[in-house]
Amino acid sequence: MEMIKTILLEANKKNDPWYISIFKKIGKEMADLGRDFKDFFLLIKKNTYDILIEKFGETGVNMVLILALVIIFMIIVTKVIRGNGE
Repeated sequence: MEMIKTILLEANKKNDPWYISIFKKIGKEMADLGRDFKDFFLLIKKNTYDILIEKFGETGVNMVLILALVIIFMIIVTKVIRGNGE
C-alpha cells in the first residue's frame, strides 16, 4: 500500500508544470520565514515583557507600554503634519 502511495505521489510530481513546483518552493520558504518571525518575537516577549511583568506587575507594565505607543504615535503624526519644516 505504501509503495502505491509513493508511486502515485511521484507520478503526481512529474505531471506538475515547472511553475507549480516553483510556487510550492516559494510557499515552503514563506512558511519557514513565518515560523522564524514567530520564534523571534516569542523569544523577545519571553526575555523582556514576561520578565518585566514578573518584577513590576501586569498593570504597570501595560500602562507604560501603552504610554510609549501613544507618544510614538504623537511624534509620527506631528512629523507628518509639519512636513519637512518648510
